[in-house]
Amino acid sequence: YNIDLSMIPYLTSFVRFERNRQPQGSEFTHGNSPLFDAAQQELESCYRFCFQSLLVDLAQYHTLCETYDFLGVDGLGSQTIDHVFVDLRAWKTDYELEYKRYRAINGDKTLARDAAFRLFFLILAGELGDEANDSAKAYNAVLFIVPHPGTFKYRTRTILRADEGFD
Repeated sequence: YNIDLSMIPYLTSFVRFERNRQPQGSEFTHGNSPLFDAAQQELESCYRFCFQSLLVDLAQYHTLCETYDFLGVDGLGSQTIDHVFVDLRAWKTDYELEYKRYRAINGDKTLARDAAFRLFFLILAGELGDEANDSAKAYNAVLFIVPHPGTFKYRTRTILRADEGFD
């Protein structure tokens, strides 16, 4: 692998340790991490590709979140459920008044699809702050995603509903 180490804190520490141990070495080998290929692809491109690259199997998503945790990757980007919910609504068309007429401004589906993964990561990682209030917000966010197949694809909607909290 040719990896940008700035995105993965654990590997940055690993390489620093190996350089101190073997100053003349330029290539370092680390053992396998489960779903590392999927994790690296998502870090290099966008989180929404997670839903395309993995099967609709909740265990794989748990493993991916554990891999992110092991690698020290902040899948949320320090965002709360409120930030994620704002990004989920970013795909909606907005209207702006211009010369006495309203002009449609298309929403950002890419941002909304990435927010869907961040929501899922937030739920799986159990990083909801105020448990009762944030759980209700997460539930409402999932209910917001499910009826919009044009923006959120089948796998995204299915895996979000598959979580234990949404039976």
